[in-house]
Amino acid sequence: MTRRHILSAAISSAFTPAQAAPGQATTLGIALSSSLFPAANRNDARVALSVWTATLGRKRGFNVNPVVNIFDDPAPIRQQIAAHSIGIVALDILQYFRMSTLEGLEPAFVATRGTPDSPPRYVLVTRTSSGPQTLGALRGKSLRVTANTAANVGLAWLDSQLAAAGLPAPSLFFQAIDSTPKPSAAVLPVFFGKADAAIIDEPNFRTICEMNPQLGHHLSPIATSQALPEFILCFVAAGLEFPAVVRDAVRDVHLDPDGKQILLALRTRRFLPATRASLEPYRPIFRRLEPSPQ
Repeated sequence: MTRRHILSAAISSAFTPAQAAPGQATTLGIALSSSLFPAANRNDARVALSVWTATLGRKRGFNVNPVVNIFDDPAPIRQQIAAHSIGIVALDILQYFRMSTLEGLEPAFVATRGTPDSPPRYVLVTRTSSGPQTLGALRGKSLRVTANTAANVGLAWLDSQLAAAGLPAPSLFFQAIDSTPKPSAAVLPVFFGKADAAIIDEPNFRTICEMNPQLGHHLSPIATSQALPEFILCFVAAGLEFPAVVRDAVRDVHLDPDGKQILLALRTRRFLPATRASLEPYRPIFRRLEPSPQ
């Protein structure tokens, strides 16, 4: 059995309503942005999602014909939203903002990684004793960035800080910028004097410092962001036959022992309810860095 078939079987078992008559079937379209898995093999991501989806619905018995796709290009996702052929859409936050005016697309959840009740914060790190200690002092320096999704939320936040200080965009302000999905690859060059600063999400920075106290001694944040959503789970009402069931399952997945294992695999602690209003304050962060729509 191929991984695609495993995924289809898992989703079928996850979203078949107990109240459905034997043989009754419903189609659930799921569109996932590949930008959410920059460091993962797509097939591995599909398998992880199949287990996750099965966990959500294993006690809710449905009979579903799933149509699951991972997209590099957001254009087909837009087309499927317009055609009401999908019910669930997983996007990075920048893609959500670019699609937020589409009729029928509603944000439902944000993923958390920082603490159980908050998305992660990002820190701008330099060497404690010899590194630049202010944002302005980083002009012409080198920067390493941890990018958990293609939206590169940490860099977007730093760009908003530069803009607020009347400074140029990162590509003009820094002498060099290197992005990596590996947190250690962002901070170790700063520790060894091969780079001047790094952006890393606070949970990973804390973990790295706990594993190697020398890093925590020699590196310190000079700026810290607010909690920044990265992974947005949206519903398309016209393509989702049982939205209340799905909403409850996603909200409570962290309460199930199996669900906790799946969340760990997705680098997520839980999903928190989201609305258009709760996400809108983050839009200005992306205005200068990624101004053109897709």
